[in-house]
Amino acid sequence: FHIDGQGQAVSAVRNIGDPYQLALHARAGATDVRFVGSVVPSEIENLQGSLQLQGKDLSQLYPFVPLPLPWTPPYKLSGQLVHHGARWSYRQFKGTVGDSDLGGEAEVDLSQARPLVTADMSSRRLNYKDLGGIVGVPPGDSTSGVKTVEQQRVSARRAVSTRVLSDQPFELGRLRIVDADITFHGTSVAWADAPMDNLSTHVLLKNGILRFAPVDFGISGGHVVASLSLDVNGEMARSEGNIEIRNVELKRIFPKLASPKGTAGRFGGRAAFKSQGNTIAAMAASANGETALIMRGGEASTLALVMTNLDLARAVVLLMQGDETSQIHCAVGSFKLTDGQMAPQFLVIDTSAVTIYGSGGIDFRDEKYDLHLTASSKKASILALRGPIVVGGTFKTPVIRPEAGAITARVGAAAGLASVAPPLALLALVDPGGAPDVDCASLVADTRMPRSVSDIRSAPAAKANLASRDP
Repeated sequence: FHIDGQGQAVSAVRNIGDPYQLALHARAGATDVRFVGSVVPSEIENLQGSLQLQGKDLSQLYPFVPLPLPWTPPYKLSGQLVHHGARWSYRQFKGTVGDSDLGGEAEVDLSQARPLVTADMSSRRLNYKDLGGIVGVPPGDSTSGVKTVEQQRVSARRAVSTRVLSDQPFELGRLRIVDADITFHGTSVAWADAPMDNLSTHVLLKNGILRFAPVDFGISGGHVVASLSLDVNGEMARSEGNIEIRNVELKRIFPKLASPKGTAGRFGGRAAFKSQGNTIAAMAASANGETALIMRGGEASTLALVMTNLDLARAVVLLMQGDETSQIHCAVGSFKLTDGQMAPQFLVIDTSAVTIYGSGGIDFRDEKYDLHLTASSKKASILALRGPIVVGGTFKTPVIRPEAGAITARVGAAAGLASVAPPLALLALVDPGGAPDVDCASLVADTRMPRSVSDIRSAPAAKANLASRDP
């Protein structure tokens, strides 16, 4: 730790009611603080001037800033510091945190038993990589390439781990001893290839209960609203949330699904969940809830769709003559989440080329995929292995592959027929097609989206409709 400074001559304090000019520079590790301003000797708490903060990680300002800030990339901020009575204010500050800009007003009120932090902040260019600390992982690499020793240690451990979800414990004690009321608005947000805009949230922390009420942002031409809460008063933190997605354009998130014309439909949905645990990984492993997604209209790549049926004959034609467009009639899914195990109650994607049915599940406890997509073709083919397609592997290394057992059986049947009469070998690989269209209106009407944590419901009628079909 190092501190130095300079002030006016001693004669300047002849009138102790006048402001005394001084400049201070303090450094602790990588944290650097510079203040240029004045203090009134007769009221030592009456301090004001410019304050510049610079360091590797905002969380290292704790406990001088009593708010339990998450990990951040290197930051540099400057603004006006005012201290009067029990209030510290940082006004009109601006600067950068990683590759994001940040500005606004903040205040710490120490007059109560529990410090109260209030802030109103905004960013014109927010990079999602700078937000990793919010979910317990080190922030992504910024242009500075600088990380704290702790961030480097955790990053190295995560690089060799097979897990994705963070096992970094929440700072429960820090969340219990302070209250906060923070608003934030981000104009433009860089989130991988998905364009986001107008991110806003209101964060309330009071008596050990943290609420995001709500998180609201635009994405891919649509809109997402989420209300989340975290109660840290017990030995085990408890969370619950509701998420609503409206009118999101699929092709801007998954461009490979788009048709040659460049469209892929829009979708919406709702989710509600409850969980408990002191890490993100523990919460995911214990989560219970439901989610539902619906998409109507749009177009998709015929080549992408026929490959879900492993329709090799049609795929070869499309590869040679060029891809075509298939109409998406609807895509409807309802999922149940029980103790970290997510399984589709029903999952159907109906298009003019194929109808795809989903089964299996996603294991958040072991971070594994086990989804099976079975396609029924609407056109005949002389060479179709007919899947199913398996989405397997782990969250860190997902794998998409054909289901070996079903394909081996068909190839084995073809070999058996070939031993009798070679021309018969193709019979086992022919797909007669003719799959009927799904009654989308009925399916969508039967889908009851969870409205809130206290209103988690299933869709028995839709499940009955699907149960009567043999994909």
